[in-house]
Parts: sequence; C-alpha cells; structure tokens
Amino acid sequence: MTGKLSIKVLWLIAMLVLTTSAFAQRVAVLNFNAGSGVTQMEVDGLSSIFNTYFAPKGAEIVERTSVDKILQEQKFQNSRFTNTDMVALGEMLNVSLIIVGDINVVMEQYNVDVRVVNVQTGTTVAKDGTSFSTGGSYRDMMKELGERLSKSLELEIEKFQISSDRNSNGNNNDNNGKASVLPKNMTTKITEDNSKRERTDVVVLEGFLKLYPEDLGEFSSEPSWLIKLINQQERYGYNSWRLPTQEELDFIRSNGYLSGNKYMTKEDPSGVLMLVTTEKQKKQKVDYPIAKQEISIHAGAGVIDIDLDDLTAGIGIKFKYKPFEKYNIRLLGEIDTHLTPYDLFIPILVGVNYEHRFNQNWSFFSDIGLGADLGYFGFSFSLETGFAYHKFLFGINIYLLNMDDEGSVSFRLGYRF
Repeated sequence: MTGKLSIKVLWLIAMLVLTTSAFAQRVAVLNFNAGSGVTQMEVDGLSSIFNTYFAPKGAEIVERTSVDKILQEQKFQNSRFTNTDMVALGEMLNVSLIIVGDINVVMEQYNVDVRVVNVQTGTTVAKDGTSFSTGGSYRDMMKELGERLSKSLELEIEKFQISSDRNSNGNNNDNNGKASVLPKNMTTKITEDNSKRERTDVVVLEGFLKLYPEDLGEFSSEPSWLIKLINQQERYGYNSWRLPTQEELDFIRSNGYLSGNKYMTKEDPSGVLMLVTTEKQKKQKVDYPIAKQEISIHAGAGVIDIDLDDLTAGIGIKFKYKPFEKYNIRLLGEIDTHLTPYDLFIPILVGVNYEHRFNQNWSFFSDIGLGADLGYFGFSFSLETGFAYHKFLFGINIYLLNMDDEGSVSFRLGYRF
C-alpha cells in the first residue's frame, strides 16, 4: 500500500513539473560583446554576474551549453548579430526572447547596454543599462541590472503565457469576458491588414498625439491592470499611456494606423487595445558616476594676509577615495604648499570631497580639509570649490592658519589621473 502511494506521489510531482515547464517561456541569454577599452575575458566575467541574478518570473533560462552548441554549429559570431540573426537563432533554440548586451569602457567608466529581442517579431521589446567606474562595485551594479531587467520583462513574458493558455484551451476566437494579451503577429481577432501602416516605434501625429508601437490584444473591458503596469515601467519613455477618445481614434484611423478591427476607446472600453498619450516624454535620469579613487596635482597663485597685499604661490597633491558606491562623496587627503615673500606654509590635510557630474565632461566639486601646518606649526583649514572639465580642474582656494588673519585666497589649475 505504501509503495503504491509513493508511486502516485512521484507521478503527481512529475506531472506538476511537466506542466510548469510547458507554460514557462524559454529565454536565451547570449554572452555580452566586448567593445572599446575592455577585453572579452572581463566582459564574460561581468555577463556571468548578470546571468546569476537574471531570473524573470515565468521564464526558463536556456542552458549556456545549449546556446554555445548552436552558435558553434551555425558559425554565428556574437559581435555581428543582427535582429534577423537572433530570430533565426531563437527558432533553433525554441525560445521566445533573446537577451544580448554590449560593454564598453570610456573615460574610465564601464558602460553596459542590454536589449531584449522578441524572436517572433524580430523587434527590440526592452532596453536597459548601467554605468560604473573602473574601480567601482561592479557586482552590485550588474546584480541591480539583472534584477531590474527581470522585473521589466514580466509583462512581455505574461503576454506569451496568456497566449499559450488560450491556444492550449482552444479559445482563440472566444474571449469569454477575459483579456487576451498577445505578442505581435500572434493575434486572434486582430486580422492582418496590408493597408495598415506599421508602427515599429512610437508614432507622433501632428506633434502632440503619441501612439504606442503595438496593439496589445482584444479585451471585453478596459484592462486597467495592464495599462498601470505599462506606465509603471515607463514603456518607451512615457508613464501616461491611456485609452484614446473616439475623436482621437478617428484621427488615428484617418492617418492609416488602424486595421479594420473595433478598437477600444474611453467612451466604449471594449475591443482591440491601443494606447496613446499627449504628455511629454519623461526625461530619463542619467547618472554620471565619479571615479572610486583619484590622484590630482595642482598649482596656484593668489594673495595672502587680511589686507590681501602680498602674493602667494604653491603646488600640491590630492588623493581621493570613494568608500560608498551610492554617494558622490570621497575621503580626501592633501599635501599643499603656500610660498610667500616671508614664509613657507606646508599644510597636511584630511577631509571630504564632493563632486557632481553634469555630463561626461563637466562637473562641480568642493573640497574641505582640516589638518596641521608643518611650515608654520599651526591648525590649518582649506576650502576649495570649482569646476572640472574632463581631467582639468579649475578652482578657488581659501586657506586659513589658526583660524585668524593668516590666510590666503588663490586660483588653482589642476590635473587628475
């Protein structure tokens, strides 16, 4: 009796595994390509970290050995992949989506760009990326990228799963009051219309009305959950996608972007789902990280004493180290000199540096340091603020000795390595 029960339990477990696998969408992740300033060995290490944390719900990741075998047999070259090549590869691997990436190092910054290709349509359905300094916490950044892209693909994978459910149940032509969210070219009641103008990206009509790049399936009522999810993910740079009004739909149809199907509107929320927006594209926040560690040299000239009637000049060196990846604050160590007609000041300082990068070239910085002066034997305070262009630094420095009237104001020119 116990033996029969064990067999039944094992049989049920096997059926459960087979059922789960049948509905899981297969996804292939290709090795990332090495661009400028980086070796393929480094890129393979980074893509391996990405693979560890890339685990979208409802997806079955194809084993790396299976992908490599097909690549070798078909003599594919990763660096020369086109979307057409990926469609062919995807069909051989029997996958729904293919993930590809490129890594370049520019100005001591790793730039990782990843895109997701829909095998059935040959279109790019999602993009993401990250940047980090050459000495930065690359593992954390690649982990965040893998987890973020996994989350953003849930909608795309759900489309395939709903389509699979419908096809397996034989309900392709009957909604039964439920939504049918289908990938492009896998429509049910959405018929092909050769006269319909294609939308491969966001289309803008008359400079104000933006059209979502694809029809999202046929529904018996407004799928608020789907529209909310699309806006949360800021698809195509917008978070304000909505149903069109009847007036807007007529305008879209007059421009040839609709098929002969019945489309959903605000006034009549049933039919094929097409989304529009009239809002401006949400600006993508671009983070320009600063280097984890930096050495710079500088020279300066200015005036000294409370009356600012004597000249001073000097040179110095700074070392900066960033202990926290999240914040643009670094620890500062500085050895400086201030030569005057009467004295030589040699401050040794420790403090903090803050730098904010506006773009790849320009940034604002501020250094505050406290310490001792070996030339005059006293307490030293230094404040420098300025701008940086690439590797060149332009700043104004205020130096005080014993916080009294001994001090200087100077202009500095620096260079960082």
